[in-house]
Amino acid sequence: MEDRIISYGGQAVIEGVMMRGQNAFAVAMRAPDGSIAVHTEKLAEVYRSRITKMPFLRGVILLWDALGLGMRALTLSANTQTGEDEKLEGPALYLTLALSLTFGIGLFFLLPAGIGGWVEHWMSQTNTAIWVGNLVEGALRLLILIGYIWGIGFMPDI
Repeated sequence: MEDRIISYGGQAVIEGVMMRGQNAFAVAMRAPDGSIAVHTEKLAEVYRSRITKMPFLRGVILLWDALGLGMRALTLSANTQTGEDEKLEGPALYLTLALSLTFGIGLFFLLPAGIGGWVEHWMSQTNTAIWVGNLVEGALRLLILIGYIWGIGFMPDI
């Protein structure tokens, strides 16, 4: 018998869990009436094709897959809880993901790195410019993270 390693993954959703296998994903969540609602879908062929075996492309495709499936699963579980039928698919899903990634990368990585680089450039005549630039960059990242956590604490659902 051949021993095959099969990978599974998942994430938490509102009142449930999403699990992803090689060919399909499923979301199981508790409905407002107390029953368990289950939704399953087959994955698109691109996730099982040869292109996912190429090192760099595999990472890009699987990251996009994880973000897209995660958003779909969270939307599905939120719809189950509220009784609404809001769809987040196609262009709306991709635009949301692109804007979220751009904002997150810009806020948490590019902004602190840019300000830290500016501090290094401004202090370029001193021997401690690199140290101070790195310190400023790290402190900014920490302040942004703490501010983000503090800010979302004001949301009524959290």
